[in-house]
Amino acid sequence: MAKILFYEWQSLTEPIFLKTLQALYPQTETFSREIKNYDMDPQFAMELLTRINQGKFDALISFNYIPLLASIANICKIKYISWVFDSPHMTLYSKTIFYDTNYVFLFDEKMYKLLKAQGVNTIYYMPLGVDTDFWRNVIESADEKEKYHSEVSFLGTLYNNQYNYYNQLQNLDAAEKKKIDRIIAKQKYRYGEDVIREALSEELIKHISDEAALYLGESYFIPQSEMVTYLLQKKATVEERHEILEAVSRRFATQIYGGDDTEDIPELMNCGYADYYTEMPLIFHRSKINLNITLRSIETGIPLRVLDIMACQGFVLSNYQQELNTLFEDGKELVLFHDKEDLMDKIHYYLRHEEERKQIAYNGYQKVKRVFVLSTKVKEMMQIASL
Repeated sequence: MAKILFYEWQSLTEPIFLKTLQALYPQTETFSREIKNYDMDPQFAMELLTRINQGKFDALISFNYIPLLASIANICKIKYISWVFDSPHMTLYSKTIFYDTNYVFLFDEKMYKLLKAQGVNTIYYMPLGVDTDFWRNVIESADEKEKYHSEVSFLGTLYNNQYNYYNQLQNLDAAEKKKIDRIIAKQKYRYGEDVIREALSEELIKHISDEAALYLGESYFIPQSEMVTYLLQKKATVEERHEILEAVSRRFATQIYGGDDTEDIPELMNCGYADYYTEMPLIFHRSKINLNITLRSIETGIPLRVLDIMACQGFVLSNYQQELNTLFEDGKELVLFHDKEDLMDKIHYYLRHEEERKQIAYNGYQKVKRVFVLSTKVKEMMQIASL
């Protein structure tokens, strides 16, 4: 049986993943230290090297790809397994990604194909997984039975102030700024279409890169075009989420959980931050409709939010997403919308068809319980890594 060292960095899903990993691989231990720099941290590196050598581990595992962990695993000649659930994830373009000791699993098929096209052969496509039993126990043991009920809810961020590089583009000339705004406007509500990447000229890419100082250094091979695409995808998400929640909250009782300032959307009920383990499952379970508005940099993949909603037996109403459409049955296991008007119509319909809505939520729950089982995903990853 392989001996595993799991690096904890306080990501939300770590406790559930670690519980699953230790059940499958009892010789799993943890290492918890703050990394000051994902590429180089001598003190952290020395502590981890010592721990690996003393413990004689076969593999190092983490959520998301951390170049320093890949380097240390490569030095120790052990396998580094990373399961990525964030997007964009710039560290995937670290030159360390080419180490043959890496086994990096990506939940977004488009992200996987883009990196494959760059010659990266240490990556694998793997949708995320959930533990339905874990969430069922939380829901069934909850004391406050009347709390968190709502017609429509959205749990997520509006990205009002978080690393908003778009706001640094103030010195571009008016014509360029207008062109950028047109590109973003064309991308909004066009799901499954890559408008931004196709619309960028080399000149515009250079000007945006220079203005926003988009440069990661010589240890990264990410094209400037991809960094600019991510920047504009983020802005498209900001505008799309704001516009959707403003429109929905004018017609339906709508709650947001996430901690953002929403004063400019007065009809939206801001419920503040929700704890992932104690409040989130109750929100998903008790809301009549749970919205998913996918971050635009997740180009085809299934966000963890969607799987968590279904794992909590909640009803999902999501923007069209290629892998959602492929791996789930629209209208029977979840419902997809294709533009803002379609979204409004479907909210109106499913608020008035309770039994149909509950059946879809149940079908979605059964699907993730059968196909997106966390322990099964972990086994598949470990088999690919020959552990």
